[in-house]
Parts: sequence; structure tokens; C-alpha cells
Amino acid sequence: MRILRMERASPVQDATYSTIATFDIELSPHVRVSGMRLVEAADGTRLSYGPNAGSKRSVTFSKEAAAQITETAVRELERDRKSNDRIKTSS
Repeated sequence: MRILRMERASPVQDATYSTIATFDIELSPHVRVSGMRLVEAADGTRLSYGPNAGSKRSVTFSKEAAAQITETAVRELERDRKSNDRIKTSS
């Protein structure tokens, strides 16, 4: 599992959950998911969500897989926090 692309988002301060980054992830050599969102709750909890197709989720994950995806995304976000090589701020 590895992050292919990550783009930092400008968090909304008063939202219950705020998107802090969007990313694409390679789950295996055969499966990639584009348009993932890393969100942060007011209490600091971070979660990952797959992209939507209209009003429905286009992909879902088991609790264990979702936790691993979130951990991978947070690690990449922290690792590249000071680097502009792969993470760009969007407005």
C-alpha cells in the first residue's frame, strides 16, 4: 500500500469534519483508488473516505482496511509536511 499523490486542503475551522487532504492510493499492484479524502474531526480523530459517485460511495473498506489506509495517508502527510515536492496546497 502506498500513496501515489497527495494534495493538502485548506481546513474549514468550524466544521464537524474537515477535509485536510485528498489523495490517490495504490492498495495493491492491481488496485488503485483516486480521489480519497483524509478528514479530521474537531477532537483530532482522522479518517479516510473513498470517492463518491453522485450521492453514493463508489468504494467502501472494512474497518481494518480503512484504519490502514488512514495510517498510511497520515504518515505520508506528516512525512511531507515541510516538502512541496509532492504535496500542494489547494484553496
